[in-house]
Amino acid sequence: MRAKQIIAGAVFLGSTIAATTSTARAEIVFVDLDDLPIEHDAVTTIAAPPLMASFLHGPPCEELPPGIVGPPCIAIYGGWFGDDGGGSALRLSDGEFIGTAIPFVSESVLVGFEVANPEEDPNDWVFDPIVNDWFDPSGAPVHGYIAWGTDPAAGDPHYGWIELTVEYDPAAPDFNGVIHGYAYETEPGVPIAAGDTGLCEGDLDGDGSVNLSDLAQLLGNYGTTSGATYEDGDLNGD
Repeated sequence: MRAKQIIAGAVFLGSTIAATTSTARAEIVFVDLDDLPIEHDAVTTIAAPPLMASFLHGPPCEELPPGIVGPPCIAIYGGWFGDDGGGSALRLSDGEFIGTAIPFVSESVLVGFEVANPEEDPNDWVFDPIVNDWFDPSGAPVHGYIAWGTDPAAGDPHYGWIELTVEYDPAAPDFNGVIHGYAYETEPGVPIAAGDTGLCEGDLDGDGSVNLSDLAQLLGNYGTTSGATYEDGDLNGD
């Protein structure tokens, strides 16, 4: 049965804890973070034992000489994340499976800049955006999922996903990002599909099946023009 619970996970914004509402089934815990911004010059941490993820948004993105501060980047650490083989977070689409086939690393760059000093002039450093699947030079928003897990070498790994959208601002230059939500398998060693919340689509009353009871619930709220919830029959969230 679908059950609502408070703080299946907690989000730490600096020293502030923001409560979240989550929905769970026997195997998957899903938490909707309602487009939580990744704050500048701060660390945003998702705590969902045994998993953890910290997003650091601030300079420097790379090690620079004293007195030279690079532009901000968003890096992920404090947990284990899918890696694209080049040090950047692997961007997944809906339905891609997360499990043993994905390489996991303990730190990864989501978006940021690489530095170059071709003239070896300490006052003339060049900052170029790191080109990966999260970067769109036009500034268009990029949406996707990060593979999330526990230390694969520790045994009994847990797998999950984090849903994000990031946007490059070429005028700054900088990046903005929001975390939409996350989910993870409570059973160790069980893969999870990116975007899988464990919910039975259309099961409005949470009894694990879609039947006439759900239809009656939808029809009873049909025509509601604002404020409708999933339980009221708003299946597409509009």
